[in-house]
Amino acid sequence: MNKIFLKKLFLFPTLISCILIHLNLYSIEKITIIAENDWYHYSSDQVLNHPGYAYELTKLVFENINLKNKLYELDLQYDSYENCYLKALSGEVHGCFDTAQLKENESLFLFHKKPLFTDEIVIYQLKKNKNIKLKSFIDLEKSHLNIGYTKGYQYGDEFDMNNGIKKIPFAKDSAGLKELQECSQNKISKKNCSIDGFVMYKKVGDVIFNIFSDLEKKVFDASTSFRNVSFYISFTKEPKTNNVNMKQLIHNFDVSLDNIVNKKSNQETQNKYKSIYLKYFGENPH
Repeated sequence: MNKIFLKKLFLFPTLISCILIHLNLYSIEKITIIAENDWYHYSSDQVLNHPGYAYELTKLVFENINLKNKLYELDLQYDSYENCYLKALSGEVHGCFDTAQLKENESLFLFHKKPLFTDEIVIYQLKKNKNIKLKSFIDLEKSHLNIGYTKGYQYGDEFDMNNGIKKIPFAKDSAGLKELQECSQNKISKKNCSIDGFVMYKKVGDVIFNIFSDLEKKVFDASTSFRNVSFYISFTKEPKTNNVNMKQLIHNFDVSLDNIVNKKSNQETQNKYKSIYLKYFGENPH
């Protein structure tokens, strides 16, 4: 057989590989995900150099996916959770966080398996007024207490869909806690106090007390824990922005997140994850 022909035959697979690699540069999928902008310390653009645990973790997950081959170009933005939710629902963006995987969301979005984080729902009451034992949302309904909550947040069907609970909306978690405290200090007359308690997420509450020096944690009781809620990126079912394979995207995200959290990624990635966790929770990941 002709030597020149053999040489060309040998080089042909290499040429094909180079073409495929070159083509892969043009098959990088652009992914747009929105993080809610005002839920410190999970995702927020309100505190300098502290974009939030979920925000930094999401960036690290995509960075880890792209280690061997760059599959995705991530555009991670901020917006209000309401806008974030609606844009993901309509397919204007590929995903939104922080979304609780509740019944009302499961039929609307695609979810990855492992949550970004889990937090517990508690009721903050004033210690001096805590004379009603609350162990469930049914107890909350029977108590006839006025319970504050943050407008736009989701706490689960037992609270969100229960019209028997007297619910008072607030713009922010901190605003509800401040009103409770002012009632305790008689800065607001008992007649004008709109709430008897405030529902919120425990770890978020811990952070708020660290940020707002005028809030005195000692006057509150948050021993009543109702349930744990896990939070995810809610991925759109029908993206309109780019022709992205959503099932493959979610699979890749799941594998990468699991490798990071369960210490199966490389040492550099593990060090980054440890640093992120320590920054927001004050301890090493479990």
